[in-house]
Amino acid sequence: MIPLESAQPSIQLLVTVLSKVLGLEMAVFNSQGRLVTSTATYLRRKGHNTHAPFVEGVMANGNALVFEPGHMDLCAGCRFQDRCPATAEILQSVAGFGGRPLGVLSLSSFTDEGRSRLTQQRDMFLDLLKETSDLVAAMTAHGEPECERARKHEWGSSVSFDDIQGNSRVICALKEAARHIARSPSTVLLSGETGTGKELFARAIHQESMRRDAPFVAVNCAGIPDSLLESELFGYEEGAFTGARKGGKPGRLDLAQRGTLFLDEIGDMPLHLQAKLLRVLQERAIERVGGIGLIPIDVRLIAATNKNIDDMVGRGLFRQDLYYRINVIPLIIPPLRNRPEDIEMLATFFLDKYEPVAHGPIGGFTCDAMKCLQDYDWPGNVRELENAVEYAMNMASGPLIGREDFPPRLRPKSLRGTPLETLVKEYEREIISKTLDKHGWSLKGKANAARELGIGVRTLYRKLSGKE
Repeated sequence: MIPLESAQPSIQLLVTVLSKVLGLEMAVFNSQGRLVTSTATYLRRKGHNTHAPFVEGVMANGNALVFEPGHMDLCAGCRFQDRCPATAEILQSVAGFGGRPLGVLSLSSFTDEGRSRLTQQRDMFLDLLKETSDLVAAMTAHGEPECERARKHEWGSSVSFDDIQGNSRVICALKEAARHIARSPSTVLLSGETGTGKELFARAIHQESMRRDAPFVAVNCAGIPDSLLESELFGYEEGAFTGARKGGKPGRLDLAQRGTLFLDEIGDMPLHLQAKLLRVLQERAIERVGGIGLIPIDVRLIAATNKNIDDMVGRGLFRQDLYYRINVIPLIIPPLRNRPEDIEMLATFFLDKYEPVAHGPIGGFTCDAMKCLQDYDWPGNVRELENAVEYAMNMASGPLIGREDFPPRLRPKSLRGTPLETLVKEYEREIISKTLDKHGWSLKGKANAARELGIGVRTLYRKLSGKE
């Protein structure tokens, strides 16, 4: 049976239009009593949480007339018992295929005038809700929608803490701390240099949490153009802008419903989107681009950054109020140079991983090769080590990987007999490579690296290629 959430965008539009026409507030709950969508006023006055026994009672009876909210038998145990902000409500069960209940529609008033209309025209409103419930049920009967297919696609492979390689004291302590907070609903901020494995920790936290059976959706804030990031995160309605897809498109927050949203490189998020994300975290609801109503969400946020957010706040590049919201549980991923005892274990792990690319069987590393790995500073951290091992396995011609099989930047150079011009070029390329490891090798990363080095992007490309 397809849940109401599968047709959430269409239901949201229906709720928005009906509430404006009727001058009343509407809400839709699923069969577990979770809010699927509602008008902004309803969300503000009654919030996301509903009294589940009340929803169950409506589904059992078919409908309910509530003209003394907070004082009915089904209100027992509700947080609004004896003090409900609603003045009157009419509720209708939504029946799916075979009569199985999908959820409940609610038509509510928070004013005396609205209560008078609901009580005097109860039969008309009941008939309207019954017809609306049939329409909502039909919306879910057209097969698996795009948002559900996309959601399943986004889940990706699961990662446990056991999959994170390393036996050093610092990494073991970090895994223990992350495992301890995994079941918490609180927001997590993962800090660390590029290539330290922040997404691995995010996925492991999700897998260990109560949300493990729901989606894990990752968004790289630095990898999506600023002009597209808003619609990627929040989705958009049909006709929101030129080229908008017919029927609109759900955002990543929609796809992560009841699961985890991982915002990588959150330090690159534009200030105007930081303000919108702050509102989402405060209200637990989103508004799509071009939309006219709020959509409730139940998502845990894990953010990650390789930047000093404290410094960015001081320079006005990151909102202080948002920083406090995302920095509830801070976890710092150590750079590889601070856990050298893990290098041999990681190198062996990557050796096994890339065994299929080798020209023949490779049994391990020579002592000289391992010393080369131990002596290197690893500005690109674990990701750079993985790339170096894969490179060496492609280059190795014997049963063991030697020092000479690694990329040139890993091998100490002899200066004797080398022209000064060649040394300068090699040094430049090494500095550029380290700066790119810091900012990333994407187009945006290269632009940021060129800016830091005080050269143009074209010059950066020429120096990398050896043409200058």
